[in-house]
Amino acid sequence: MLVAVASFAVVAAWQVVVRPMSAKAESQSAAFENMSADVEQGLKDIAATAVHPHEILSLMESKASEYQSSFVSIGTGSDIYNHFDPLARRARLTISRLEPTDLESKFTDGSAEVTTSRFVVEGDGTLEAVREFISLIQSESGLCKITSLRIIPARSTDQESALVHVTLRTEHITIENLFGSEDEVE
Repeated sequence: MLVAVASFAVVAAWQVVVRPMSAKAESQSAAFENMSADVEQGLKDIAATAVHPHEILSLMESKASEYQSSFVSIGTGSDIYNHFDPLARRARLTISRLEPTDLESKFTDGSAEVTTSRFVVEGDGTLEAVREFISLIQSESGLCKITSLRIIPARSTDQESALVHVTLRTEHITIENLFGSEDEVE
């Protein structure tokens, strides 16, 4: 009788403990084999591609450097004038006034440092010169937007002249360390 009870206890223990664990081990083994096959296929796919993963990482690093350099500030005050003056000359617009409108504002988000500067630019030229100047500002001044535009006829003694006086308000945003420090990017 004692042998029958012991046998029953062993069978019950096997049914309750060992059998479920054995089934779970089998399913995990099958899942592991599937994952191993997926990893093996992924390694084969990587080997078959024309671009090595290290080349992809290198490209990503160069793009990060490129984006970082496009966020570099064109400066403040005289740097802005030195940037805008050639643009105005290319557009055939004469700048008569360029000055900051208020203090810079700065904030930090993670490692990125964001600075916002605002300027007022006044000048004289034709409508075509104003259009070209605005186009050059938008395409060659980094993160810059024109927040206000006012165009009025310029005072002129020449009745044939089609000159206008333009007042632009610009906002320049500088982002530094967007992709970590420059040492980390290079």
